[in-house]
Amino acid sequence: MKYRNSDDNRYRARFMVSTEKLMDQLTVKEFISYLEENAEFEDYTVEHIDGRCVNCKAYDLKEENSNLHKNFLVTEDGRVFFWRSLNCKVELVDRENERKSEMMERPEFLNTVTIGDTRRKYRENQKSLDNMMLLVSSGIIQEVLNGDNEWVFNQVMTETILQQEYIRERERANWGWNRGVVDFSKQGSCVL
Repeated sequence: MKYRNSDDNRYRARFMVSTEKLMDQLTVKEFISYLEENAEFEDYTVEHIDGRCVNCKAYDLKEENSNLHKNFLVTEDGRVFFWRSLNCKVELVDRENERKSEMMERPEFLNTVTIGDTRRKYRENQKSLDNMMLLVSSGIIQEVLNGDNEWVFNQVMTETILQQEYIRERERANWGWNRGVVDFSKQGSCVL
């Protein structure tokens, strides 16, 4: 599942990692079954959702390996909401299958572990690409390579561009970016 509105991704921080993974893996229908089996049924309630009154079941889910409790609403028409407060309901929807198939595979030579490493690599790649473009546009690369080993230069440039596209796509998916290009290289102190 995912949050219906990309801005609601900020609520991921409220869940334990195990609950996040579970929510990522299950569909809405499967998560409803999970709630019915593993969460405490609180009560029937009528909530104002999308401009109308909707009958709902309220569940209290105790997260694994913690004392944290999260409240969820399940509507009579099979929708699921993370019930953050009386006025704040965050809808969870199924991930689109085609979106999963569109995701790029991790480039072979992108050897980062943490998010910080990945963002640092993005900035380094951007600087490398700027330098490569300078070499190409000034004609220096043709003089140096003289036609030999040009394929190595092309491979390095292709791999760097693939890494940049992969990092951008992951950031968009994780944080709901709607922008096309974000240049971290000019923001050395930027922490997202």
